[in-house]
Amino acid sequence: MKFIYTNTIDQYTNYLKLEKLKLKILKKIFPIIFLIIFLIGCFFWFNHKITNIQIILVSLETLIPAIFFLYFPEIYFSISKKIIKRLILSYKVLPEKELEVCKHEIIYKFSNNHVDKFLFDNIKNILEFEDSIYILRNDNNSLIIPISTFENEEAKKEFIELLSKK
Repeated sequence: MKFIYTNTIDQYTNYLKLEKLKLKILKKIFPIIFLIIFLIGCFFWFNHKITNIQIILVSLETLIPAIFFLYFPEIYFSISKKIIKRLILSYKVLPEKELEVCKHEIIYKFSNNHVDKFLFDNIKNILEFEDSIYILRNDNNSLIIPISTFENEEAKKEFIELLSKK
């Protein structure tokens, strides 16, 4: 099975949206942890084990990190989006790519004759998001394949099933 395709800048920024979804889980966990620390501080303050200034310090120590983690996914996404656009335009990674699926490995060729090979065992996850298929690898290198590359829905499903059979 062999595919030749070209990615767009939007497909790379959509990958960042996937990463942002993972960070939103952290966005919910960290403020809860800081809230628990604050409530413990309040308990000791009500029982007169800590002073007023100490409860103010505990409040600030929990409020500042909680606010930071609430806005961290948005900050990460906006900075990463700018960086990835700059890298794409400067390193010209948008030309045609060729993906060949062999019996036990995938061969990925760039237009500058760079070849990357990896085994099916190196695939961590396969996600379909918006107009692309994202092949997430264990070594943190990911492939973005536009859905328009496939002739029809059946060819896309066959491709995903082939990669899923490790």
